[in-house]
Amino acid sequence: MWVTTERVGYWREYFLGKLKIYSGELLKGKIMANYNVYFSPTGTTERVVKHMGESFGSMENIDLSRRDMKNHEMKQGDFCIVGVPSFGGRVPGIATERLRKMKGGRTPAFLLVTYGGRAYEDTLVEWKDVLEAQGFVCIGAAAIVAEHSIS
Repeated sequence: MWVTTERVGYWREYFLGKLKIYSGELLKGKIMANYNVYFSPTGTTERVVKHMGESFGSMENIDLSRRDMKNHEMKQGDFCIVGVPSFGGRVPGIATERLRKMKGGRTPAFLLVTYGGRAYEDTLVEWKDVLEAQGFVCIGAAAIVAEHSIS
């Protein structure tokens, strides 16, 4: 994997600080369940999301790449790291379609986009719009350069 662990570690620490501030305001300091949510046809985005989630201990993994993905409903006290690759500066349509099987109840989410170094353009904005339409509250975001392929 060509994701720089040092950079992901930096963003993880930055993001944990932001989550502590946010959790006091919205969650009253208690996180009930943690989720790694990712669309990762080649496995790279999955690895980055899971690496970010390591700081939270036990995380349930939800793979949007699977055709047999079940519906999920999250609560306000839950927390999600939600990752997607950027294909041509956009969120893959199938990822958006599958994310619609998830409902958030003002659930805080950290957005993560992996891209191949060219540009991720509007992927984060588009992903934020999709998540907020499903009831998630976006508390932060990162774009991570990683191995990338479109087939």
